Amino acid sequence: MEQRTRSVNRYPKAAFSDRLGAFLIDCVVGLGPVIAAGLIGLVIDIGKPTKTTTAINIFGASTWALYYALTKDARGRGQSIGKKKLDLMVINVEKDAPCTMPESLIRGFILIVLCAIPVFGWLIEPFTTLVNRTGRRLGDFAAGTQVIRLTAYEASTHHRKYRLTSARASDDHPTS
Repeated sequence: MEQRTRSVNRYPKAAFSDRLGAFLIDCVVGLGPVIAAGLIGLVIDIGKPTKTTTAINIFGASTWALYYALTKDARGRGQSIGKKKLDLMVINVEKDAPCTMPESLIRGFILIVLCAIPVFGWLIEPFTTLVNRTGRRLGDFAAGTQVIRLTAYEASTHHRKYRLTSARASDDHPTS
């Protein structure tokens, strides 16, 4: 249990303003196709959309928005497009590794469920992030993750590799 506490506290809390900025960028990425589909529907049907065109647009755009919301943090190094733009990443606090697909699905699902609850649901995640000393929201607690600065992770990874290399070198050449 003590190991868990140590790994959770390893990285400083990411700035709320950066997390908010990443969230807004991700909203544009996730909802951009929804808006584009609506505009395409208007242009194709010249202001008189058919039920078929409307259904196809809604289905396609909603599928993309849901897919992106659930999987965005499992991209690359645990970075959604918004997090990458703002030098943030999501890590698994136990493994000290970038967010995986199952973790991203859990984080996204919790956020979607909470956003379905008017007002209270919209405020609980930002509030939890602000008051928690590690900056973790409910989705992070459920998935075992934390949002951190990429540079903090790279510095930690560099030091860990250096320590491992130094330990191996000292094992190969004992001083006594």
